[in-house]
Amino acid sequence: MQTHLTALADESAESSVRREAALACGALRDQATPSDVAQVLALLSSTHDCEVGGGAISVRRAALLAFTELARGDDGVPAAVASGVTQVTELTQADDEATREMAVRAMAVLGAHADAHSVVLRLQDSEEDVRAAAADTLTVLADTLAVTDLEAIAARLPTPAGASDGDDADAVRATALQTLGAVAAAAPRWRDHALLPSLAAATAACLADEAPPTRAAALGALAAFGPMASAAHLDAVAALLEDEAAAVRVAAVGALGRLGSAESHAEALSELLGDPDRGVRGAVTGALKQWEAA
Repeated sequence: MQTHLTALADESAESSVRREAALACGALRDQATPSDVAQVLALLSSTHDCEVGGGAISVRRAALLAFTELARGDDGVPAAVASGVTQVTELTQADDEATREMAVRAMAVLGAHADAHSVVLRLQDSEEDVRAAAADTLTVLADTLAVTDLEAIAARLPTPAGASDGDDADAVRATALQTLGAVAAAAPRWRDHALLPSLAAATAACLADEAPPTRAAALGALAAFGPMASAAHLDAVAALLEDEAAAVRVAAVGALGRLGSAESHAEALSELLGDPDRGVRGAVTGALKQWEAA
């Protein structure tokens, strides 16, 4: 194992060497010790970088690959890998943005062992790549999240300005909305959960947000929650068919296509077949066909 760990950390080597070392570490997962895992995780904070593409892989990304491979045990995440959760959590708070992103993505492979709360906190990170990584990871962990985790995500909706200085409040709110929708879509158990109506209410409040991306993200989340949770907000969704932003109109059409019915909303959608935006017209056509096929 140590030979592979040394190759993994070799900044002067070709990318192929680091990639092969990462895969070799994974092949030895049954022999890996907590110390081995700790060495891999330490490399997530490497400052080594390289051009993206063509198979290139930096030390930190090779370390993420190695950690991912180590976590692929036949009987779940090996104990030696799970022992690294505290170290991963600490790395999610690193000063370096690339380290935070790598740590958040590493948390995704820990399944039920993951510290989901530390990932939720990164939804209000100052860097877009870290926020996106947090959203991706929470979606992967959707089945293992607790009610408190979803409540913590929703807490980012009305108070994004409470994030640290330099955060983009609109982007934080939009990312939180997208995450709630993605989690609901990824894990069926959330779509009939008692928590969902309150999440839908908090989401619907964002339909009046000044930022178009936030309104669109709220519409997408409500659609993902499903008719039972979002029925009370159909009028607010339909009102956004006349939104000045084309992206919001597209999202409103998509949401009504999933939440509404031909009897109640076909006429309103049909009026948008003459919308100046091609994306809106396409969304309307798709929604009407969906209702016809139902």
